[in-house]
Parts: sequence; C-alpha cells; structure tokens
Amino acid sequence: MGMTLSMEEKVQTATEAVIHAPATDETVTGRIVHAEDFDPLFAMPEEDCVEGFIKREMQRAGITEEQNLIPEDMLRRKNILNAILAVLLFVYISLFFFHFPMKTYVIGLIILVVYAFLTSRYQLIKYLKKEIRSRSQEKISNIVMNVKASMVPDYSKKLKWALMAVAVAGSLLLFSKPRIFYEQADDGYYVRFYVYGLTNMTTATIPDTYQGEKVVGLRGNTFSNMPFLSEVTLPDSITEIRGQAFKNCRSLERVTLPENLTYLGGEAFYRCSSLE
Repeated sequence: MGMTLSMEEKVQTATEAVIHAPATDETVTGRIVHAEDFDPLFAMPEEDCVEGFIKREMQRAGITEEQNLIPEDMLRRKNILNAILAVLLFVYISLFFFHFPMKTYVIGLIILVVYAFLTSRYQLIKYLKKEIRSRSQEKISNIVMNVKASMVPDYSKKLKWALMAVAVAGSLLLFSKPRIFYEQADDGYYVRFYVYGLTNMTTATIPDTYQGEKVVGLRGNTFSNMPFLSEVTLPDSITEIRGQAFKNCRSLERVTLPENLTYLGGEAFYRCSSLE
C-alpha cells in the first residue's frame, strides 16, 4: 500500500539516509537541510503554489487587483460579451410586447441573469493562470511582466451599463406604439400577431386593408395572453378567426365581430372571464 509523505517527512528521511549511510573509503561531505530551508510555497498543493508565485510576482511588478487595469485582449473579449448581453436584454424586453406565455419570460430571465453573472466574472489571477498554462516554458516573472505591459484602463463596466441603457431605450422606442404583423394568403392578408404598444395596451383596432389588399382573418393566438386588453374592433372584411385568438385575455370586455364572419375557431375566447 503506497503512502504519501509530507515535505518535512521527506527531508527527515533523506537526512537519516545520509547519517546512516555505510562507511566508504571516500569522505562524503554535505549540509543537512531542514523543511524550513525550502520555500514554503512548495509545500502547498499545485494550484495554491502557482497562485502564490503569481501573487509574489505581481507584488514585485507593482500590480494589484484593485487597480482599474486589464489586459488589452481581455478588455476586447469583455466588450464583445457586453455587446451580446445588450442584444439579449433588447430581445428580452421586446418579448414582453409579444405577450408570450409566462414561462417564456421566466426562462429568458434565467438565461439573462446567468449570462450577466458570467460576463462580470473576471479575475487577473485566473487570467494569469491561463497564460501560464499556455506558455509553460516561460518563467512566471516574464509572463507577469508581459501582461503588465499590455494592461490598459478597464472601461468595460461603464460600456456595459451604457449598452444596457441603449438596449432598454431602443426596445421601448421600437414598441412605443402597437404593431401588427401580417401573413399573406391567396385571398388577402391574415393578422399573424398583434404586438402591444407602450402607449396603448388596452385597446386594439385592426384595419380592413393592408398594402392595398383586404385583411381577411386572424391567425391563432393573435391576441392571446394580453392581460390588459379590454376592447378589440375588427373590420367586416374578416371572415375567419382561428383557434385561441383571444385566449387568456382576462380583461377583455368587448369585441366587435365582423358581419362577414364565417369561421370561429375553437377556444377563440377561452378564459376571457370579463367578456360581456
């Protein structure tokens, strides 16, 4: 059965081996060493040992983690991640105007929070560890000095907040008014989706034409899951209302149905508890 010896035990074993070595014709001279003669960093686990050397070299180079400095290539990566985070935030806020099921927003929020946490995790020591692993033939002191020479002021946090502000403002501006998405068919256009507007979340009016052609129907889930919608006006040109078109519109009180309506899909007004 193997046994792992500590640094002190290894030194003691080696010392005893020298003291009890058999006599020979040649005189062997040497100095007995003790555990305290070695750098204490060598007695640590490998990861702690490397980190200890890095901190020592950082101190010699005059680098502290409190400084607002960062390697240039890492700053570039952080800024790219911040830009992606801003795009994700823009998409997430925009989703609220599309009135998807609640689980969509919960999953989106989790993804957004996790990504935001990952983009904020940066430590100079971890960066130096990666550099040391990739440049294992170089001295740690040289790597630290090379990294120091490439360090620039870290403005990524300010840029991150600026991009997030632009994402929020851009989304609110884009959907300041309600939007209607259409789908072309042989006999005209169908309303594919109705999108909330920041200035109007309670009423909706569908026009009778789009790009010179009649609006002839509503696709499924056109107005579904809109908790603030209270009144909808539809043109007489509409002949079809597909299934679940108004599903879960709990505040919906009145809908003006078209005179030419010939088809009303299943559960078109499912859970419209306020409908009069």
